[in-house]
Amino acid sequence: MPPSRLARILREPIAHFAMLGTLLAAVVATMKPGRDVVVWDEESEAVVSRSLEAELGRPPTAAERTARRRLAIEREILVREAIRRGLHLRDPVIRRRLLEKMEAILVAEGWDDAAPVGAPSASAAEVPWVKVEVCRLADETARGGEAADAVGAAPSCVADPRPWPAQAVPLSRFEAAFGAGAAQAVRAAAAAESFGTWRRVPGEPMAVRLESFERRPQAAPDLRTAHKDRAARRAAARAAALERIVERYEVRGVPE
Repeated sequence: MPPSRLARILREPIAHFAMLGTLLAAVVATMKPGRDVVVWDEESEAVVSRSLEAELGRPPTAAERTARRRLAIEREILVREAIRRGLHLRDPVIRRRLLEKMEAILVAEGWDDAAPVGAPSASAAEVPWVKVEVCRLADETARGGEAADAVGAAPSCVADPRPWPAQAVPLSRFEAAFGAGAAQAVRAAAAAESFGTWRRVPGEPMAVRLESFERRPQAAPDLRTAHKDRAARRAAARAAALERIVERYEVRGVPE
């Protein structure tokens, strides 16, 4: 073909489109669109090596690392292919495992937003500890003419009074054992700094004598209380994280 005729053809717009189409076809032919990318980095190689060494009890050979690397990549591809085909949406076992993992992730993501439950406040950082003698009044003393809230009179006890217990205890523990009235009498004795003096418990056949009163740091909660507090914080953390996720979804078709 003469050069002049070839030049005229190359100047035609249709020739330009033809060349552009050929170029695009060549580029597309070298590409595989939609391919997922599996990245195998140094950390992936290190994980394979550590796993093999733990199994074999010795450093793995190059061939063993190559075989395990190929298996790991195949498994990663199969997992991605299973998700692409929606198998995780149809298999109840997989759904259950995904839900379990998401529940753990929710708690971790919302943990900082959930305030600790049961943590002592600054005003409740110390609690009163007491050592008290307790006297169960004899029937005739309880029915006698002495005032029920008399202070200082030596009571007539059913048995010899004894400290309860032998060492100081939190006042809340004393109250749980002997009631709110006895605890109030102890508080009154502490406020009046009335140590070693008997004080009748109003409305009860009982007298108490305060031996010691001090404030100590609040004790750590017992195991059951700590477990309940942690469960409550986990629930709060889950709710906080779930609320942020649910906001991104729209649910349709639910009857009112």
